[in-house]
Amino acid sequence: MNENWPEIVETLIPYFETNSVEGDYQREIENCLKFLGWKKTNGTMVSQYTLPIGNSNSIRPDIVLWRKNEHDTQSPVLPIEIKRPSNIQVSTQFRASPFERALLVP
Repeated sequence: MNENWPEIVETLIPYFETNSVEGDYQREIENCLKFLGWKKTNGTMVSQYTLPIGNSNSIRPDIVLWRKNEHDTQSPVLPIEIKRPSNIQVSTQFRASPFERALLVP
């Protein structure tokens, strides 16, 4: 798997040097995730999937990675929100989702 990282870096480096379109960047990240075994064709990678959070909230990350659970059904394991490398985050842009707040609580 370590041999995949140079390929991933080479694929994504151009996006750090220009003001890239977020959709193009996301497609390249999805292609890079394929190097690591995550694929749309086998259901382990899903784009724009809405994940419920509690009874009344949800999040819709750009990508959700899935794997089989102990009942042999697919379960979400990692939501991924894509931001362009050139997107400079300022305090007014950051508002934690319920999922992110849950991750911040020890």
